[in-house]
Amino acid sequence: MADSIEMLVTKNIVTTLQGLTIANGYQVELKQVSRPNQKGVDLGVVPNAVVTNAGVRSPDQDPNHVQEFTKSYDIEVTRTDAAETTRTSDEVDELWFAEMTKCLLVDHRRGGYAQDTKVPGYVPFAIADGNPEAGIVVDVQVRFQHGYGNPYVSAPL
Repeated sequence: MADSIEMLVTKNIVTTLQGLTIANGYQVELKQVSRPNQKGVDLGVVPNAVVTNAGVRSPDQDPNHVQEFTKSYDIEVTRTDAAETTRTSDEVDELWFAEMTKCLLVDHRRGGYAQDTKVPGYVPFAIADGNPEAGIVVDVQVRFQHGYGNPYVSAPL
């Protein structure tokens, strides 16, 4: 079964984040990147990222029979703060956001399936008081097109 342009964009984001490693020149490293499924998500491997669909804005149709969409993703990054760290939680959150942004914008066209990718911000979270796990939810917005009425055919970008 062929993937829609929207699904190809989503898979590209997952693949891109799998490259967020120290060996690839980043200051942080994701040990696991996944998407939710009916069985749930294994969060036992930390740091991890879960890429979820946060919605698609209504399409705009241009005169050339092209539909344009903006899809939002929430990427929940969970990490464990090292006990010996001298950095504040805010500093660690900013570092993760900067490295996530850098990684996601290496290919802002998502393998040629999108017009643009934006990473406008994040929201920090903590698991529970006294628990060393915390993280950020990164907002990612991808603008893409496909032929009018055919989500499997990429429109000229």
